[in-house]
Amino acid sequence: MAREIDDLPTLGHRLGGAPHGDGPGPGVRGFEPEHSRTECDVEWWFFQGYYDGQQSGRRHFMVTLFRSTLHVLDGGEASGFQLMVTVLDPRDPAGHQPATWVDPALVRWAVEKMRTAEPHVDAAIWRAYANLIEHEGPPHPIETKPPVTVFEPSPLRVAWGDFALNQTAEDVALVFHEPGSHRTVSLRLEAAAPRLDVRCGSDVVPLGEGMTYHAYPRVRIGGTIGGAEAVSGECWMDHQWGDTDWFRDAQAGIMLGWDWFGINLEDGTDLLVMRHRDAKSGRPVGMHATERDLAGRTRTVHNFMLVPLRRWTSPDTFIEYPVAWKIEIPDFDAELVFEPLCDDQELASFGTMRAVWEGAGRVEGRIGSRSVCGRARGEFHGYGYVFDHQDFVNQMCRRVDRHLEGLLPRRFDANQVEQLVGPPHWQHDIDAYTEMLSVPVWDLMDRRGRRWRPMFGILLLECLGVRSAPYEGLISCMLEFIHAGALIIDDIEDDSQLRRGEECLHLRYGVDVAINAGNTLYFLPSNAVMRHPLLTPEQRSRWLDIKERICIEAHCGQATDIFWSKRMSLERLRRMLATDGESRILQMYAFKTASAAKGAAEFVCALADADSQLTSACVDFARMLGVSYQIVDDIHNFSRSPDWTKVTGEDLANGKLTFVIATALRMLPGAEANRLQEILCDREARRLPPILHEGVELVHRSGALDTCRDLSRDMVDRAWDAFSGRIRPSGPKVMLHTMCLKLIDLAYDG
Repeated sequence: MAREIDDLPTLGHRLGGAPHGDGPGPGVRGFEPEHSRTECDVEWWFFQGYYDGQQSGRRHFMVTLFRSTLHVLDGGEASGFQLMVTVLDPRDPAGHQPATWVDPALVRWAVEKMRTAEPHVDAAIWRAYANLIEHEGPPHPIETKPPVTVFEPSPLRVAWGDFALNQTAEDVALVFHEPGSHRTVSLRLEAAAPRLDVRCGSDVVPLGEGMTYHAYPRVRIGGTIGGAEAVSGECWMDHQWGDTDWFRDAQAGIMLGWDWFGINLEDGTDLLVMRHRDAKSGRPVGMHATERDLAGRTRTVHNFMLVPLRRWTSPDTFIEYPVAWKIEIPDFDAELVFEPLCDDQELASFGTMRAVWEGAGRVEGRIGSRSVCGRARGEFHGYGYVFDHQDFVNQMCRRVDRHLEGLLPRRFDANQVEQLVGPPHWQHDIDAYTEMLSVPVWDLMDRRGRRWRPMFGILLLECLGVRSAPYEGLISCMLEFIHAGALIIDDIEDDSQLRRGEECLHLRYGVDVAINAGNTLYFLPSNAVMRHPLLTPEQRSRWLDIKERICIEAHCGQATDIFWSKRMSLERLRRMLATDGESRILQMYAFKTASAAKGAAEFVCALADADSQLTSACVDFARMLGVSYQIVDDIHNFSRSPDWTKVTGEDLANGKLTFVIATALRMLPGAEANRLQEILCDREARRLPPILHEGVELVHRSGALDTCRDLSRDMVDRAWDAFSGRIRPSGPKVMLHTMCLKLIDLAYDG
């Protein structure tokens, strides 16, 4: 690789060097020595621009090499590296092609840190991410590459696989492979304008000790692509170094993000605009904008406005980024609009930030009275942190609900009625559909359910390597409507009073309305399956078969549950407990509760064309998750918390033999166990508040709640360990694991 750098063609014209100091003066050109600052915690070299070839056309690229000083646990130090490369061909339908590498030293250090440091994001995500990188490596598409083979700080020389960076006294050589095409790009870079020293130390950007920031906004490019095709172009080069204060404010305990723009206007003006912010709240914590005009004059200000104009949600990570911006800098009398060349320019990043938006764009607007336009790049960092998993859940809930509204609108119009049932022979009564279906169903749906079943299906499909976006609506309605229908009917059968903190639908709207609405929800998903444009006939048949089996299994589980609560006697109860009654309860849960999760796994495996072994692994895991979830719901049924949204002890009042109650009966001493049996089997007594309270106290006193919670966690942990090796490490896998951990700690459908 070193020889490849040395053999690169020169540009023919050499530019003179520039002196050190606060910044070179006008007319002084060339690179200054940008050797590695190994005494610092972090530094990076950044290149972004374009290269043109006669055959290949124009391609926009970005290359960033990060070097971190790793303070390892044994007291030693080492360097760890991360490389991020993107290439965008605006004419190519594949568009943006990214690649991210990390070296083994950085991975080992991250594992050590995550096992010993306090989490700076949601603790469950921290745990899931640490588990992933320790046992499987970084999430896809990040690649772990063998260690850097050459790293010489001064003069700078780096060789790492097919990447190389080398600075001579005259220029910089850069070699990388285009992601996607894998063609070798060999470039020589010469500064066409003097270095710009950006003032962003702690005196002007109050972030710890600050960083040193050297920028070369205009750099000429020459070289080859694919070993033969000559290319030329222009890029922007940065070298930054310092401590980690740009990433984390240790004193305030906050993680930081930034919005950065590097702008080259066609009139020769260069602009660097950067706003640091608290990544959680979005509050700005530091900002600076530097302008250099064609004459070489520079000025920096710290007052401007960045206004997002449009947002884009990644189909891979579900991160929402502002991608189009209005930039207003009053002191420059500048108003600019940044638009990306394409929205999908996300780049995977190693760590709990997960990803960054890093992309090419254009700006247009004015400075003073003159109209301006030019090339620009935006970098939007820190939007991928998940500080509270509930935020991620809420975001996914909103996505799911938008899909559900597409099939069952909150208020019907004539066109929506015809989409549902076809054109009338005489005349539809549109209000009937709204008042008898939409109003009661959305009354329930708008309560505090957390849509974990569709979330599970969407994330599992992503884990299997299939983009979920085209199928989100199908997965959502198939799982959430059937579940909501079951809740409505279940509440009628149990004579329940509360559902998600409010009175049950049969009490609010009447039994007839509730039964009709609940039953309708069983059938609506079939309509979505038959109309989905991407399903093959085989997939439609498979989905409908799975859907029918979900409903059959759920009703068989419900039949068993009703049988026990209606026909339970002391004799039958004692006979069940003597013959491993817990296994019957778990089978009932596998039907009544876990059938939807199991069906979700079958649905997505059919979409992913998974083989029988992978399908079996997914189904087994989903079944265990659903059963464990039901055990947690049993535990919460005895909650004394004011946040509990059902009647405490409702399962006992209804004579349900749950896993928790069965465990309590085994753990209580003889006389107390007999008393709890009597309460459970006495239909009239258990509904009296004093008797119900006595039974609830017996369950609490037994220790069954803690035992069952530990068991449910262990069941999910063991099921995850058995399942996890079947799917590759990825960002969706981290979020799926997090969801499972949270689900067992917090029963979403309270």
